[in-house]
Amino acid sequence: MLRRTMVLAASVVLLVGCDSGPKLIDVQGTLTVAGKPLDKIHVEFWPEGNGPRSIGLTDAQGKLT
Repeated sequence: MLRRTMVLAASVVLLVGCDSGPKLIDVQGTLTVAGKPLDKIHVEFWPEGNGPRSIGLTDAQGKLT
């Protein structure tokens, strides 16, 4: 009986805790200054509303995804 109760409780916790989360999209671009790429630049995207931040780092060509 205890085992059934534990399994039921774990199932409820897993079902309640499941969430599709915020909608995420891919972002890509190139950072340059005076036409020259910026290498190893830390980039942050902050949502206008609630949601997680996204971070990235540019490569030697100034590109980020």
